[in-house]
Amino acid sequence: MSNRPDMHGRESRRPRLLALLAAGMALPVLAGCDLDVLSPATVDEDTLVSENSIEALWSGTLGQVSHIASGPPGTGGFFAFGALRTDELVHSGLPAQFPHLRLFSDGAPLPADLPAVEELWGQSMMTRYVAEFGVTRAAEIYENFKDDPLTRVQDQVTRDRIRMHAWAGIAFRVLGDNLCHAVFDGGAVEPHTRFYERGLEILDEGIAFAAETQAADLDELGVRAAYAARAQIRMMMGDWSGALADAGQVETSFNGLATGHTTVEPDLRQYNWFRFIDFLDEPFANASGGGGRNTTAWGTPFHEWGFNTSQNVGVDRRVTFTLHRTNANPHREFGGDARRPWVRPSKQLSTTGNATYQLANGREMRLIEAEGRLQQGDWNGAVEKINELRAWWNSVAGGAFERDGHPLDMVEAESLDEAWELLMRERGIELWLTGRRLPDMRRWQESPGWVPTTVVREAVAGDPAQDPARNVLDIAGDFCIPVGATEVRLNPNF
Repeated sequence: MSNRPDMHGRESRRPRLLALLAAGMALPVLAGCDLDVLSPATVDEDTLVSENSIEALWSGTLGQVSHIASGPPGTGGFFAFGALRTDELVHSGLPAQFPHLRLFSDGAPLPADLPAVEELWGQSMMTRYVAEFGVTRAAEIYENFKDDPLTRVQDQVTRDRIRMHAWAGIAFRVLGDNLCHAVFDGGAVEPHTRFYERGLEILDEGIAFAAETQAADLDELGVRAAYAARAQIRMMMGDWSGALADAGQVETSFNGLATGHTTVEPDLRQYNWFRFIDFLDEPFANASGGGGRNTTAWGTPFHEWGFNTSQNVGVDRRVTFTLHRTNANPHREFGGDARRPWVRPSKQLSTTGNATYQLANGREMRLIEAEGRLQQGDWNGAVEKINELRAWWNSVAGGAFERDGHPLDMVEAESLDEAWELLMRERGIELWLTGRRLPDMRRWQESPGWVPTTVVREAVAGDPAQDPARNVLDIAGDFCIPVGATEVRLNPNF
């Protein structure tokens, strides 16, 4: 019998309640009862095992990563936090609607008892649990079916096990990217890099398993995804030789690990919380007493780098935004605060509430190779890699950028510093609003130790043009989520 918690970290409440009620009623007659009775509300875990079970595990991990990356925790998950904390977006809503979004955007210190911090920390611990449970259980199920007489079954459990490792590895990468510290099972406070280390262990095991079983012949997606995820973590750990080796295993066109929500019914659309905090109309605009339009690309470098599809003018079509002022709706010129200009990002914001976030793809692999060359002082080689990616974009879809009259220009640099600026801009554009800018800032704080961009932070009275713009690294808080207050209160190690 299994007494494990469910995927939400809770034991089933209904069986426990029924058991307590039954115990109370039975006290007077215990001596005359046969107590060796199984509750009909419990399920023997072994009955849930089939060749399809590993798929359920990695799907559950995918769902949990989606939840914490772009869902309700923190009102937009880690992606909204990272976008506002860095230079991707600026808060433009009513401060009273989602007060913590203004704290994120201002770069202010984040209290441990801030509800958004508590939500993100708690769901981070759930993400870790789901990933760990999935990896352990997938190995057990694989052993049960690896010698199945049906080749189809053998292939399925092999494919699904490598996918489980890929998704678990990316889950730990997301935690390492966004949290200030690591805590495992109520243990001591450790550096956030411990999440990276655990992710590497899982990915190393998965890639070794793939080589042993020739899993690439069965599931190139899972194997390539594992290499891409490991390249990301190795980059963050400063293992550039390892990161470059892994990046070289992944082709530019690889779309790999993607997550998001595709719910379209109005009462379900809360799962796409980038959409929620931006939505124009009822019920979302006034769901928490405000007017929506909580984020804007105004005040960010992406406003300068991107492309205005409302007027068909701009620079780079990988960063698109729209303007919404009309005679019928003049208020939409501004954010929900009726003050800051509302420059609405098009990315991740479909009209049906659909959004897919790529967590690891081949385009980033080329930029990892470019940054690796910069780390070695080879700035000419880095620019070559950036232009390789730009040429690829000009060639895709039969040259769609060229046909539209907006191909990407090739770039050049005259110094190492200029090449770093190109790399920082290219990563920003390529990976805009996918949760990568925050760990980039954490990494670039250390090497090369500077970032050239500025972003608008605090609001002042009067003209929004007077709102101060500061260097993106100049914040009073941290580029990470602190340990939540509940963990601090209950963990004896604090």
